[in-house]
Amino acid sequence: LRKNIPLPVISRYRECRPAEDVDSLLFFLPPTSFAISGGRNSGVPLLTVRRIGKGRAYYFAFSLTQTLCNLHQGRPADRDWDGDGFYRTGDQITLTQCHDLSVPYGDLYLSMLEAVLDEMGIPTVWKLPPMENGEITELAVHFGGDDEYDHTNVQLPAAERMHDFGLPYHLNLLPGGKLGSGDEFAVSREDYQRLKALGCERSIHFDFFKPRTFFTEEDVNRQLDTYEQVFGETPVCSVNHVMMWTGWTDFPRWCEKRGTKGDASRVHVFLVPDANPVNKFGLAFGTAFPHFVMDDWRYHNRMLDYCYLPVMLYEPRVSERNREEDEKNLAAILDRSRAQGWLLNFFIHPVYVSRDEDCVRAIAYTVKYLGEKGYRARFFGTDEACLWWHARKKTTLSFDGEAYTVSADYRDGAVLRFPDAFADTCLLDGKEARLERRVVDGKPCKLLAVAQGEHTVIF
Repeated sequence: LRKNIPLPVISRYRECRPAEDVDSLLFFLPPTSFAISGGRNSGVPLLTVRRIGKGRAYYFAFSLTQTLCNLHQGRPADRDWDGDGFYRTGDQITLTQCHDLSVPYGDLYLSMLEAVLDEMGIPTVWKLPPMENGEITELAVHFGGDDEYDHTNVQLPAAERMHDFGLPYHLNLLPGGKLGSGDEFAVSREDYQRLKALGCERSIHFDFFKPRTFFTEEDVNRQLDTYEQVFGETPVCSVNHVMMWTGWTDFPRWCEKRGTKGDASRVHVFLVPDANPVNKFGLAFGTAFPHFVMDDWRYHNRMLDYCYLPVMLYEPRVSERNREEDEKNLAAILDRSRAQGWLLNFFIHPVYVSRDEDCVRAIAYTVKYLGEKGYRARFFGTDEACLWWHARKKTTLSFDGEAYTVSADYRDGAVLRFPDAFADTCLLDGKEARLERRVVDGKPCKLLAVAQGEHTVIF
């Protein structure tokens, strides 16, 4: 809306108009704020706000939940929608070439709902955890990449390089050999333990790469069996080789049965014409944040204990010949992430982390820029980002008329977001605590970090 870009509506809508009652009509978004199928303007205001008694009524003339579900989960990969010869997550994107994929359309809708809660004086659990020292996090970044069954010794050097930068890393390991061959993965059991000692996360890189072929639950189980038998662990957050996909929610349902927690195969931009670019940023599924998956009607639309993590910044580079522009673009993404409180993803393959100087310069510049700006950035591997989202889901916040009670599940606690109208100080477990005022995504709010466990907050 701030860019005058229409928000997509992916549901039925009612052609209704607000009555000309200037006393009760507070606000409405004009028809140009929304676009329906094919990029056409809706012709009617799809959000109207009225004063009703002492309160307000917010009317969406379309299904906001259906639109969010369609944006986040996409359509089924039941055919080769983009014509590249494969069934991939790029086929699931419901946005079109008419849309600006750098805009988090779904997050903008959620920002509207957040503004409604602010008007009602309702606090929420914020989207980012505290810093490890208990301060308020301004942005978070998680780093991960796939090893592609590469036997040229890229995994350990990549993990060591990230460790030298003081950054976590996440490696998805592809099962390319037969079980029992001793060559099931490009990483040996010994190197797997060395990765673990470096603090590098390890997970599976599923391989379903075949032209226009749907993979099955048996394919998923066979590869998970191989990983678990070789390494003795169940993976947390996986990535599918070249972002292959089948159907709609079949894959997450199969993985949930096996105890995995998430998938990071949601592409950032359209995969056609360039399937493996560098310096590509996008939010093709409408969000910068993980989200839990809703199963289909056959399984009663239940919410799976499984989340998707979107790819956002794919293979960042700072080249010598284009250094000024590359650094400027990377800085703009980092600034935007801080302004909007994002959980930013860097998708970088280990072969480039270990050998590509343009890639290394991009990582070094990221660390340098965040330090120079003084941004409080929380760094994750992709597994930890996934586990944070699961812990956030378990975090509860309630109000009994006098005190707020919060139970924070994550090991470093949680951050509570209060509307800006709240006082600057409160009693946290009986002791005075000061809230931090910030403007996030254009809205002022007050943030309070709490440690893991149960706490009371009184204003």
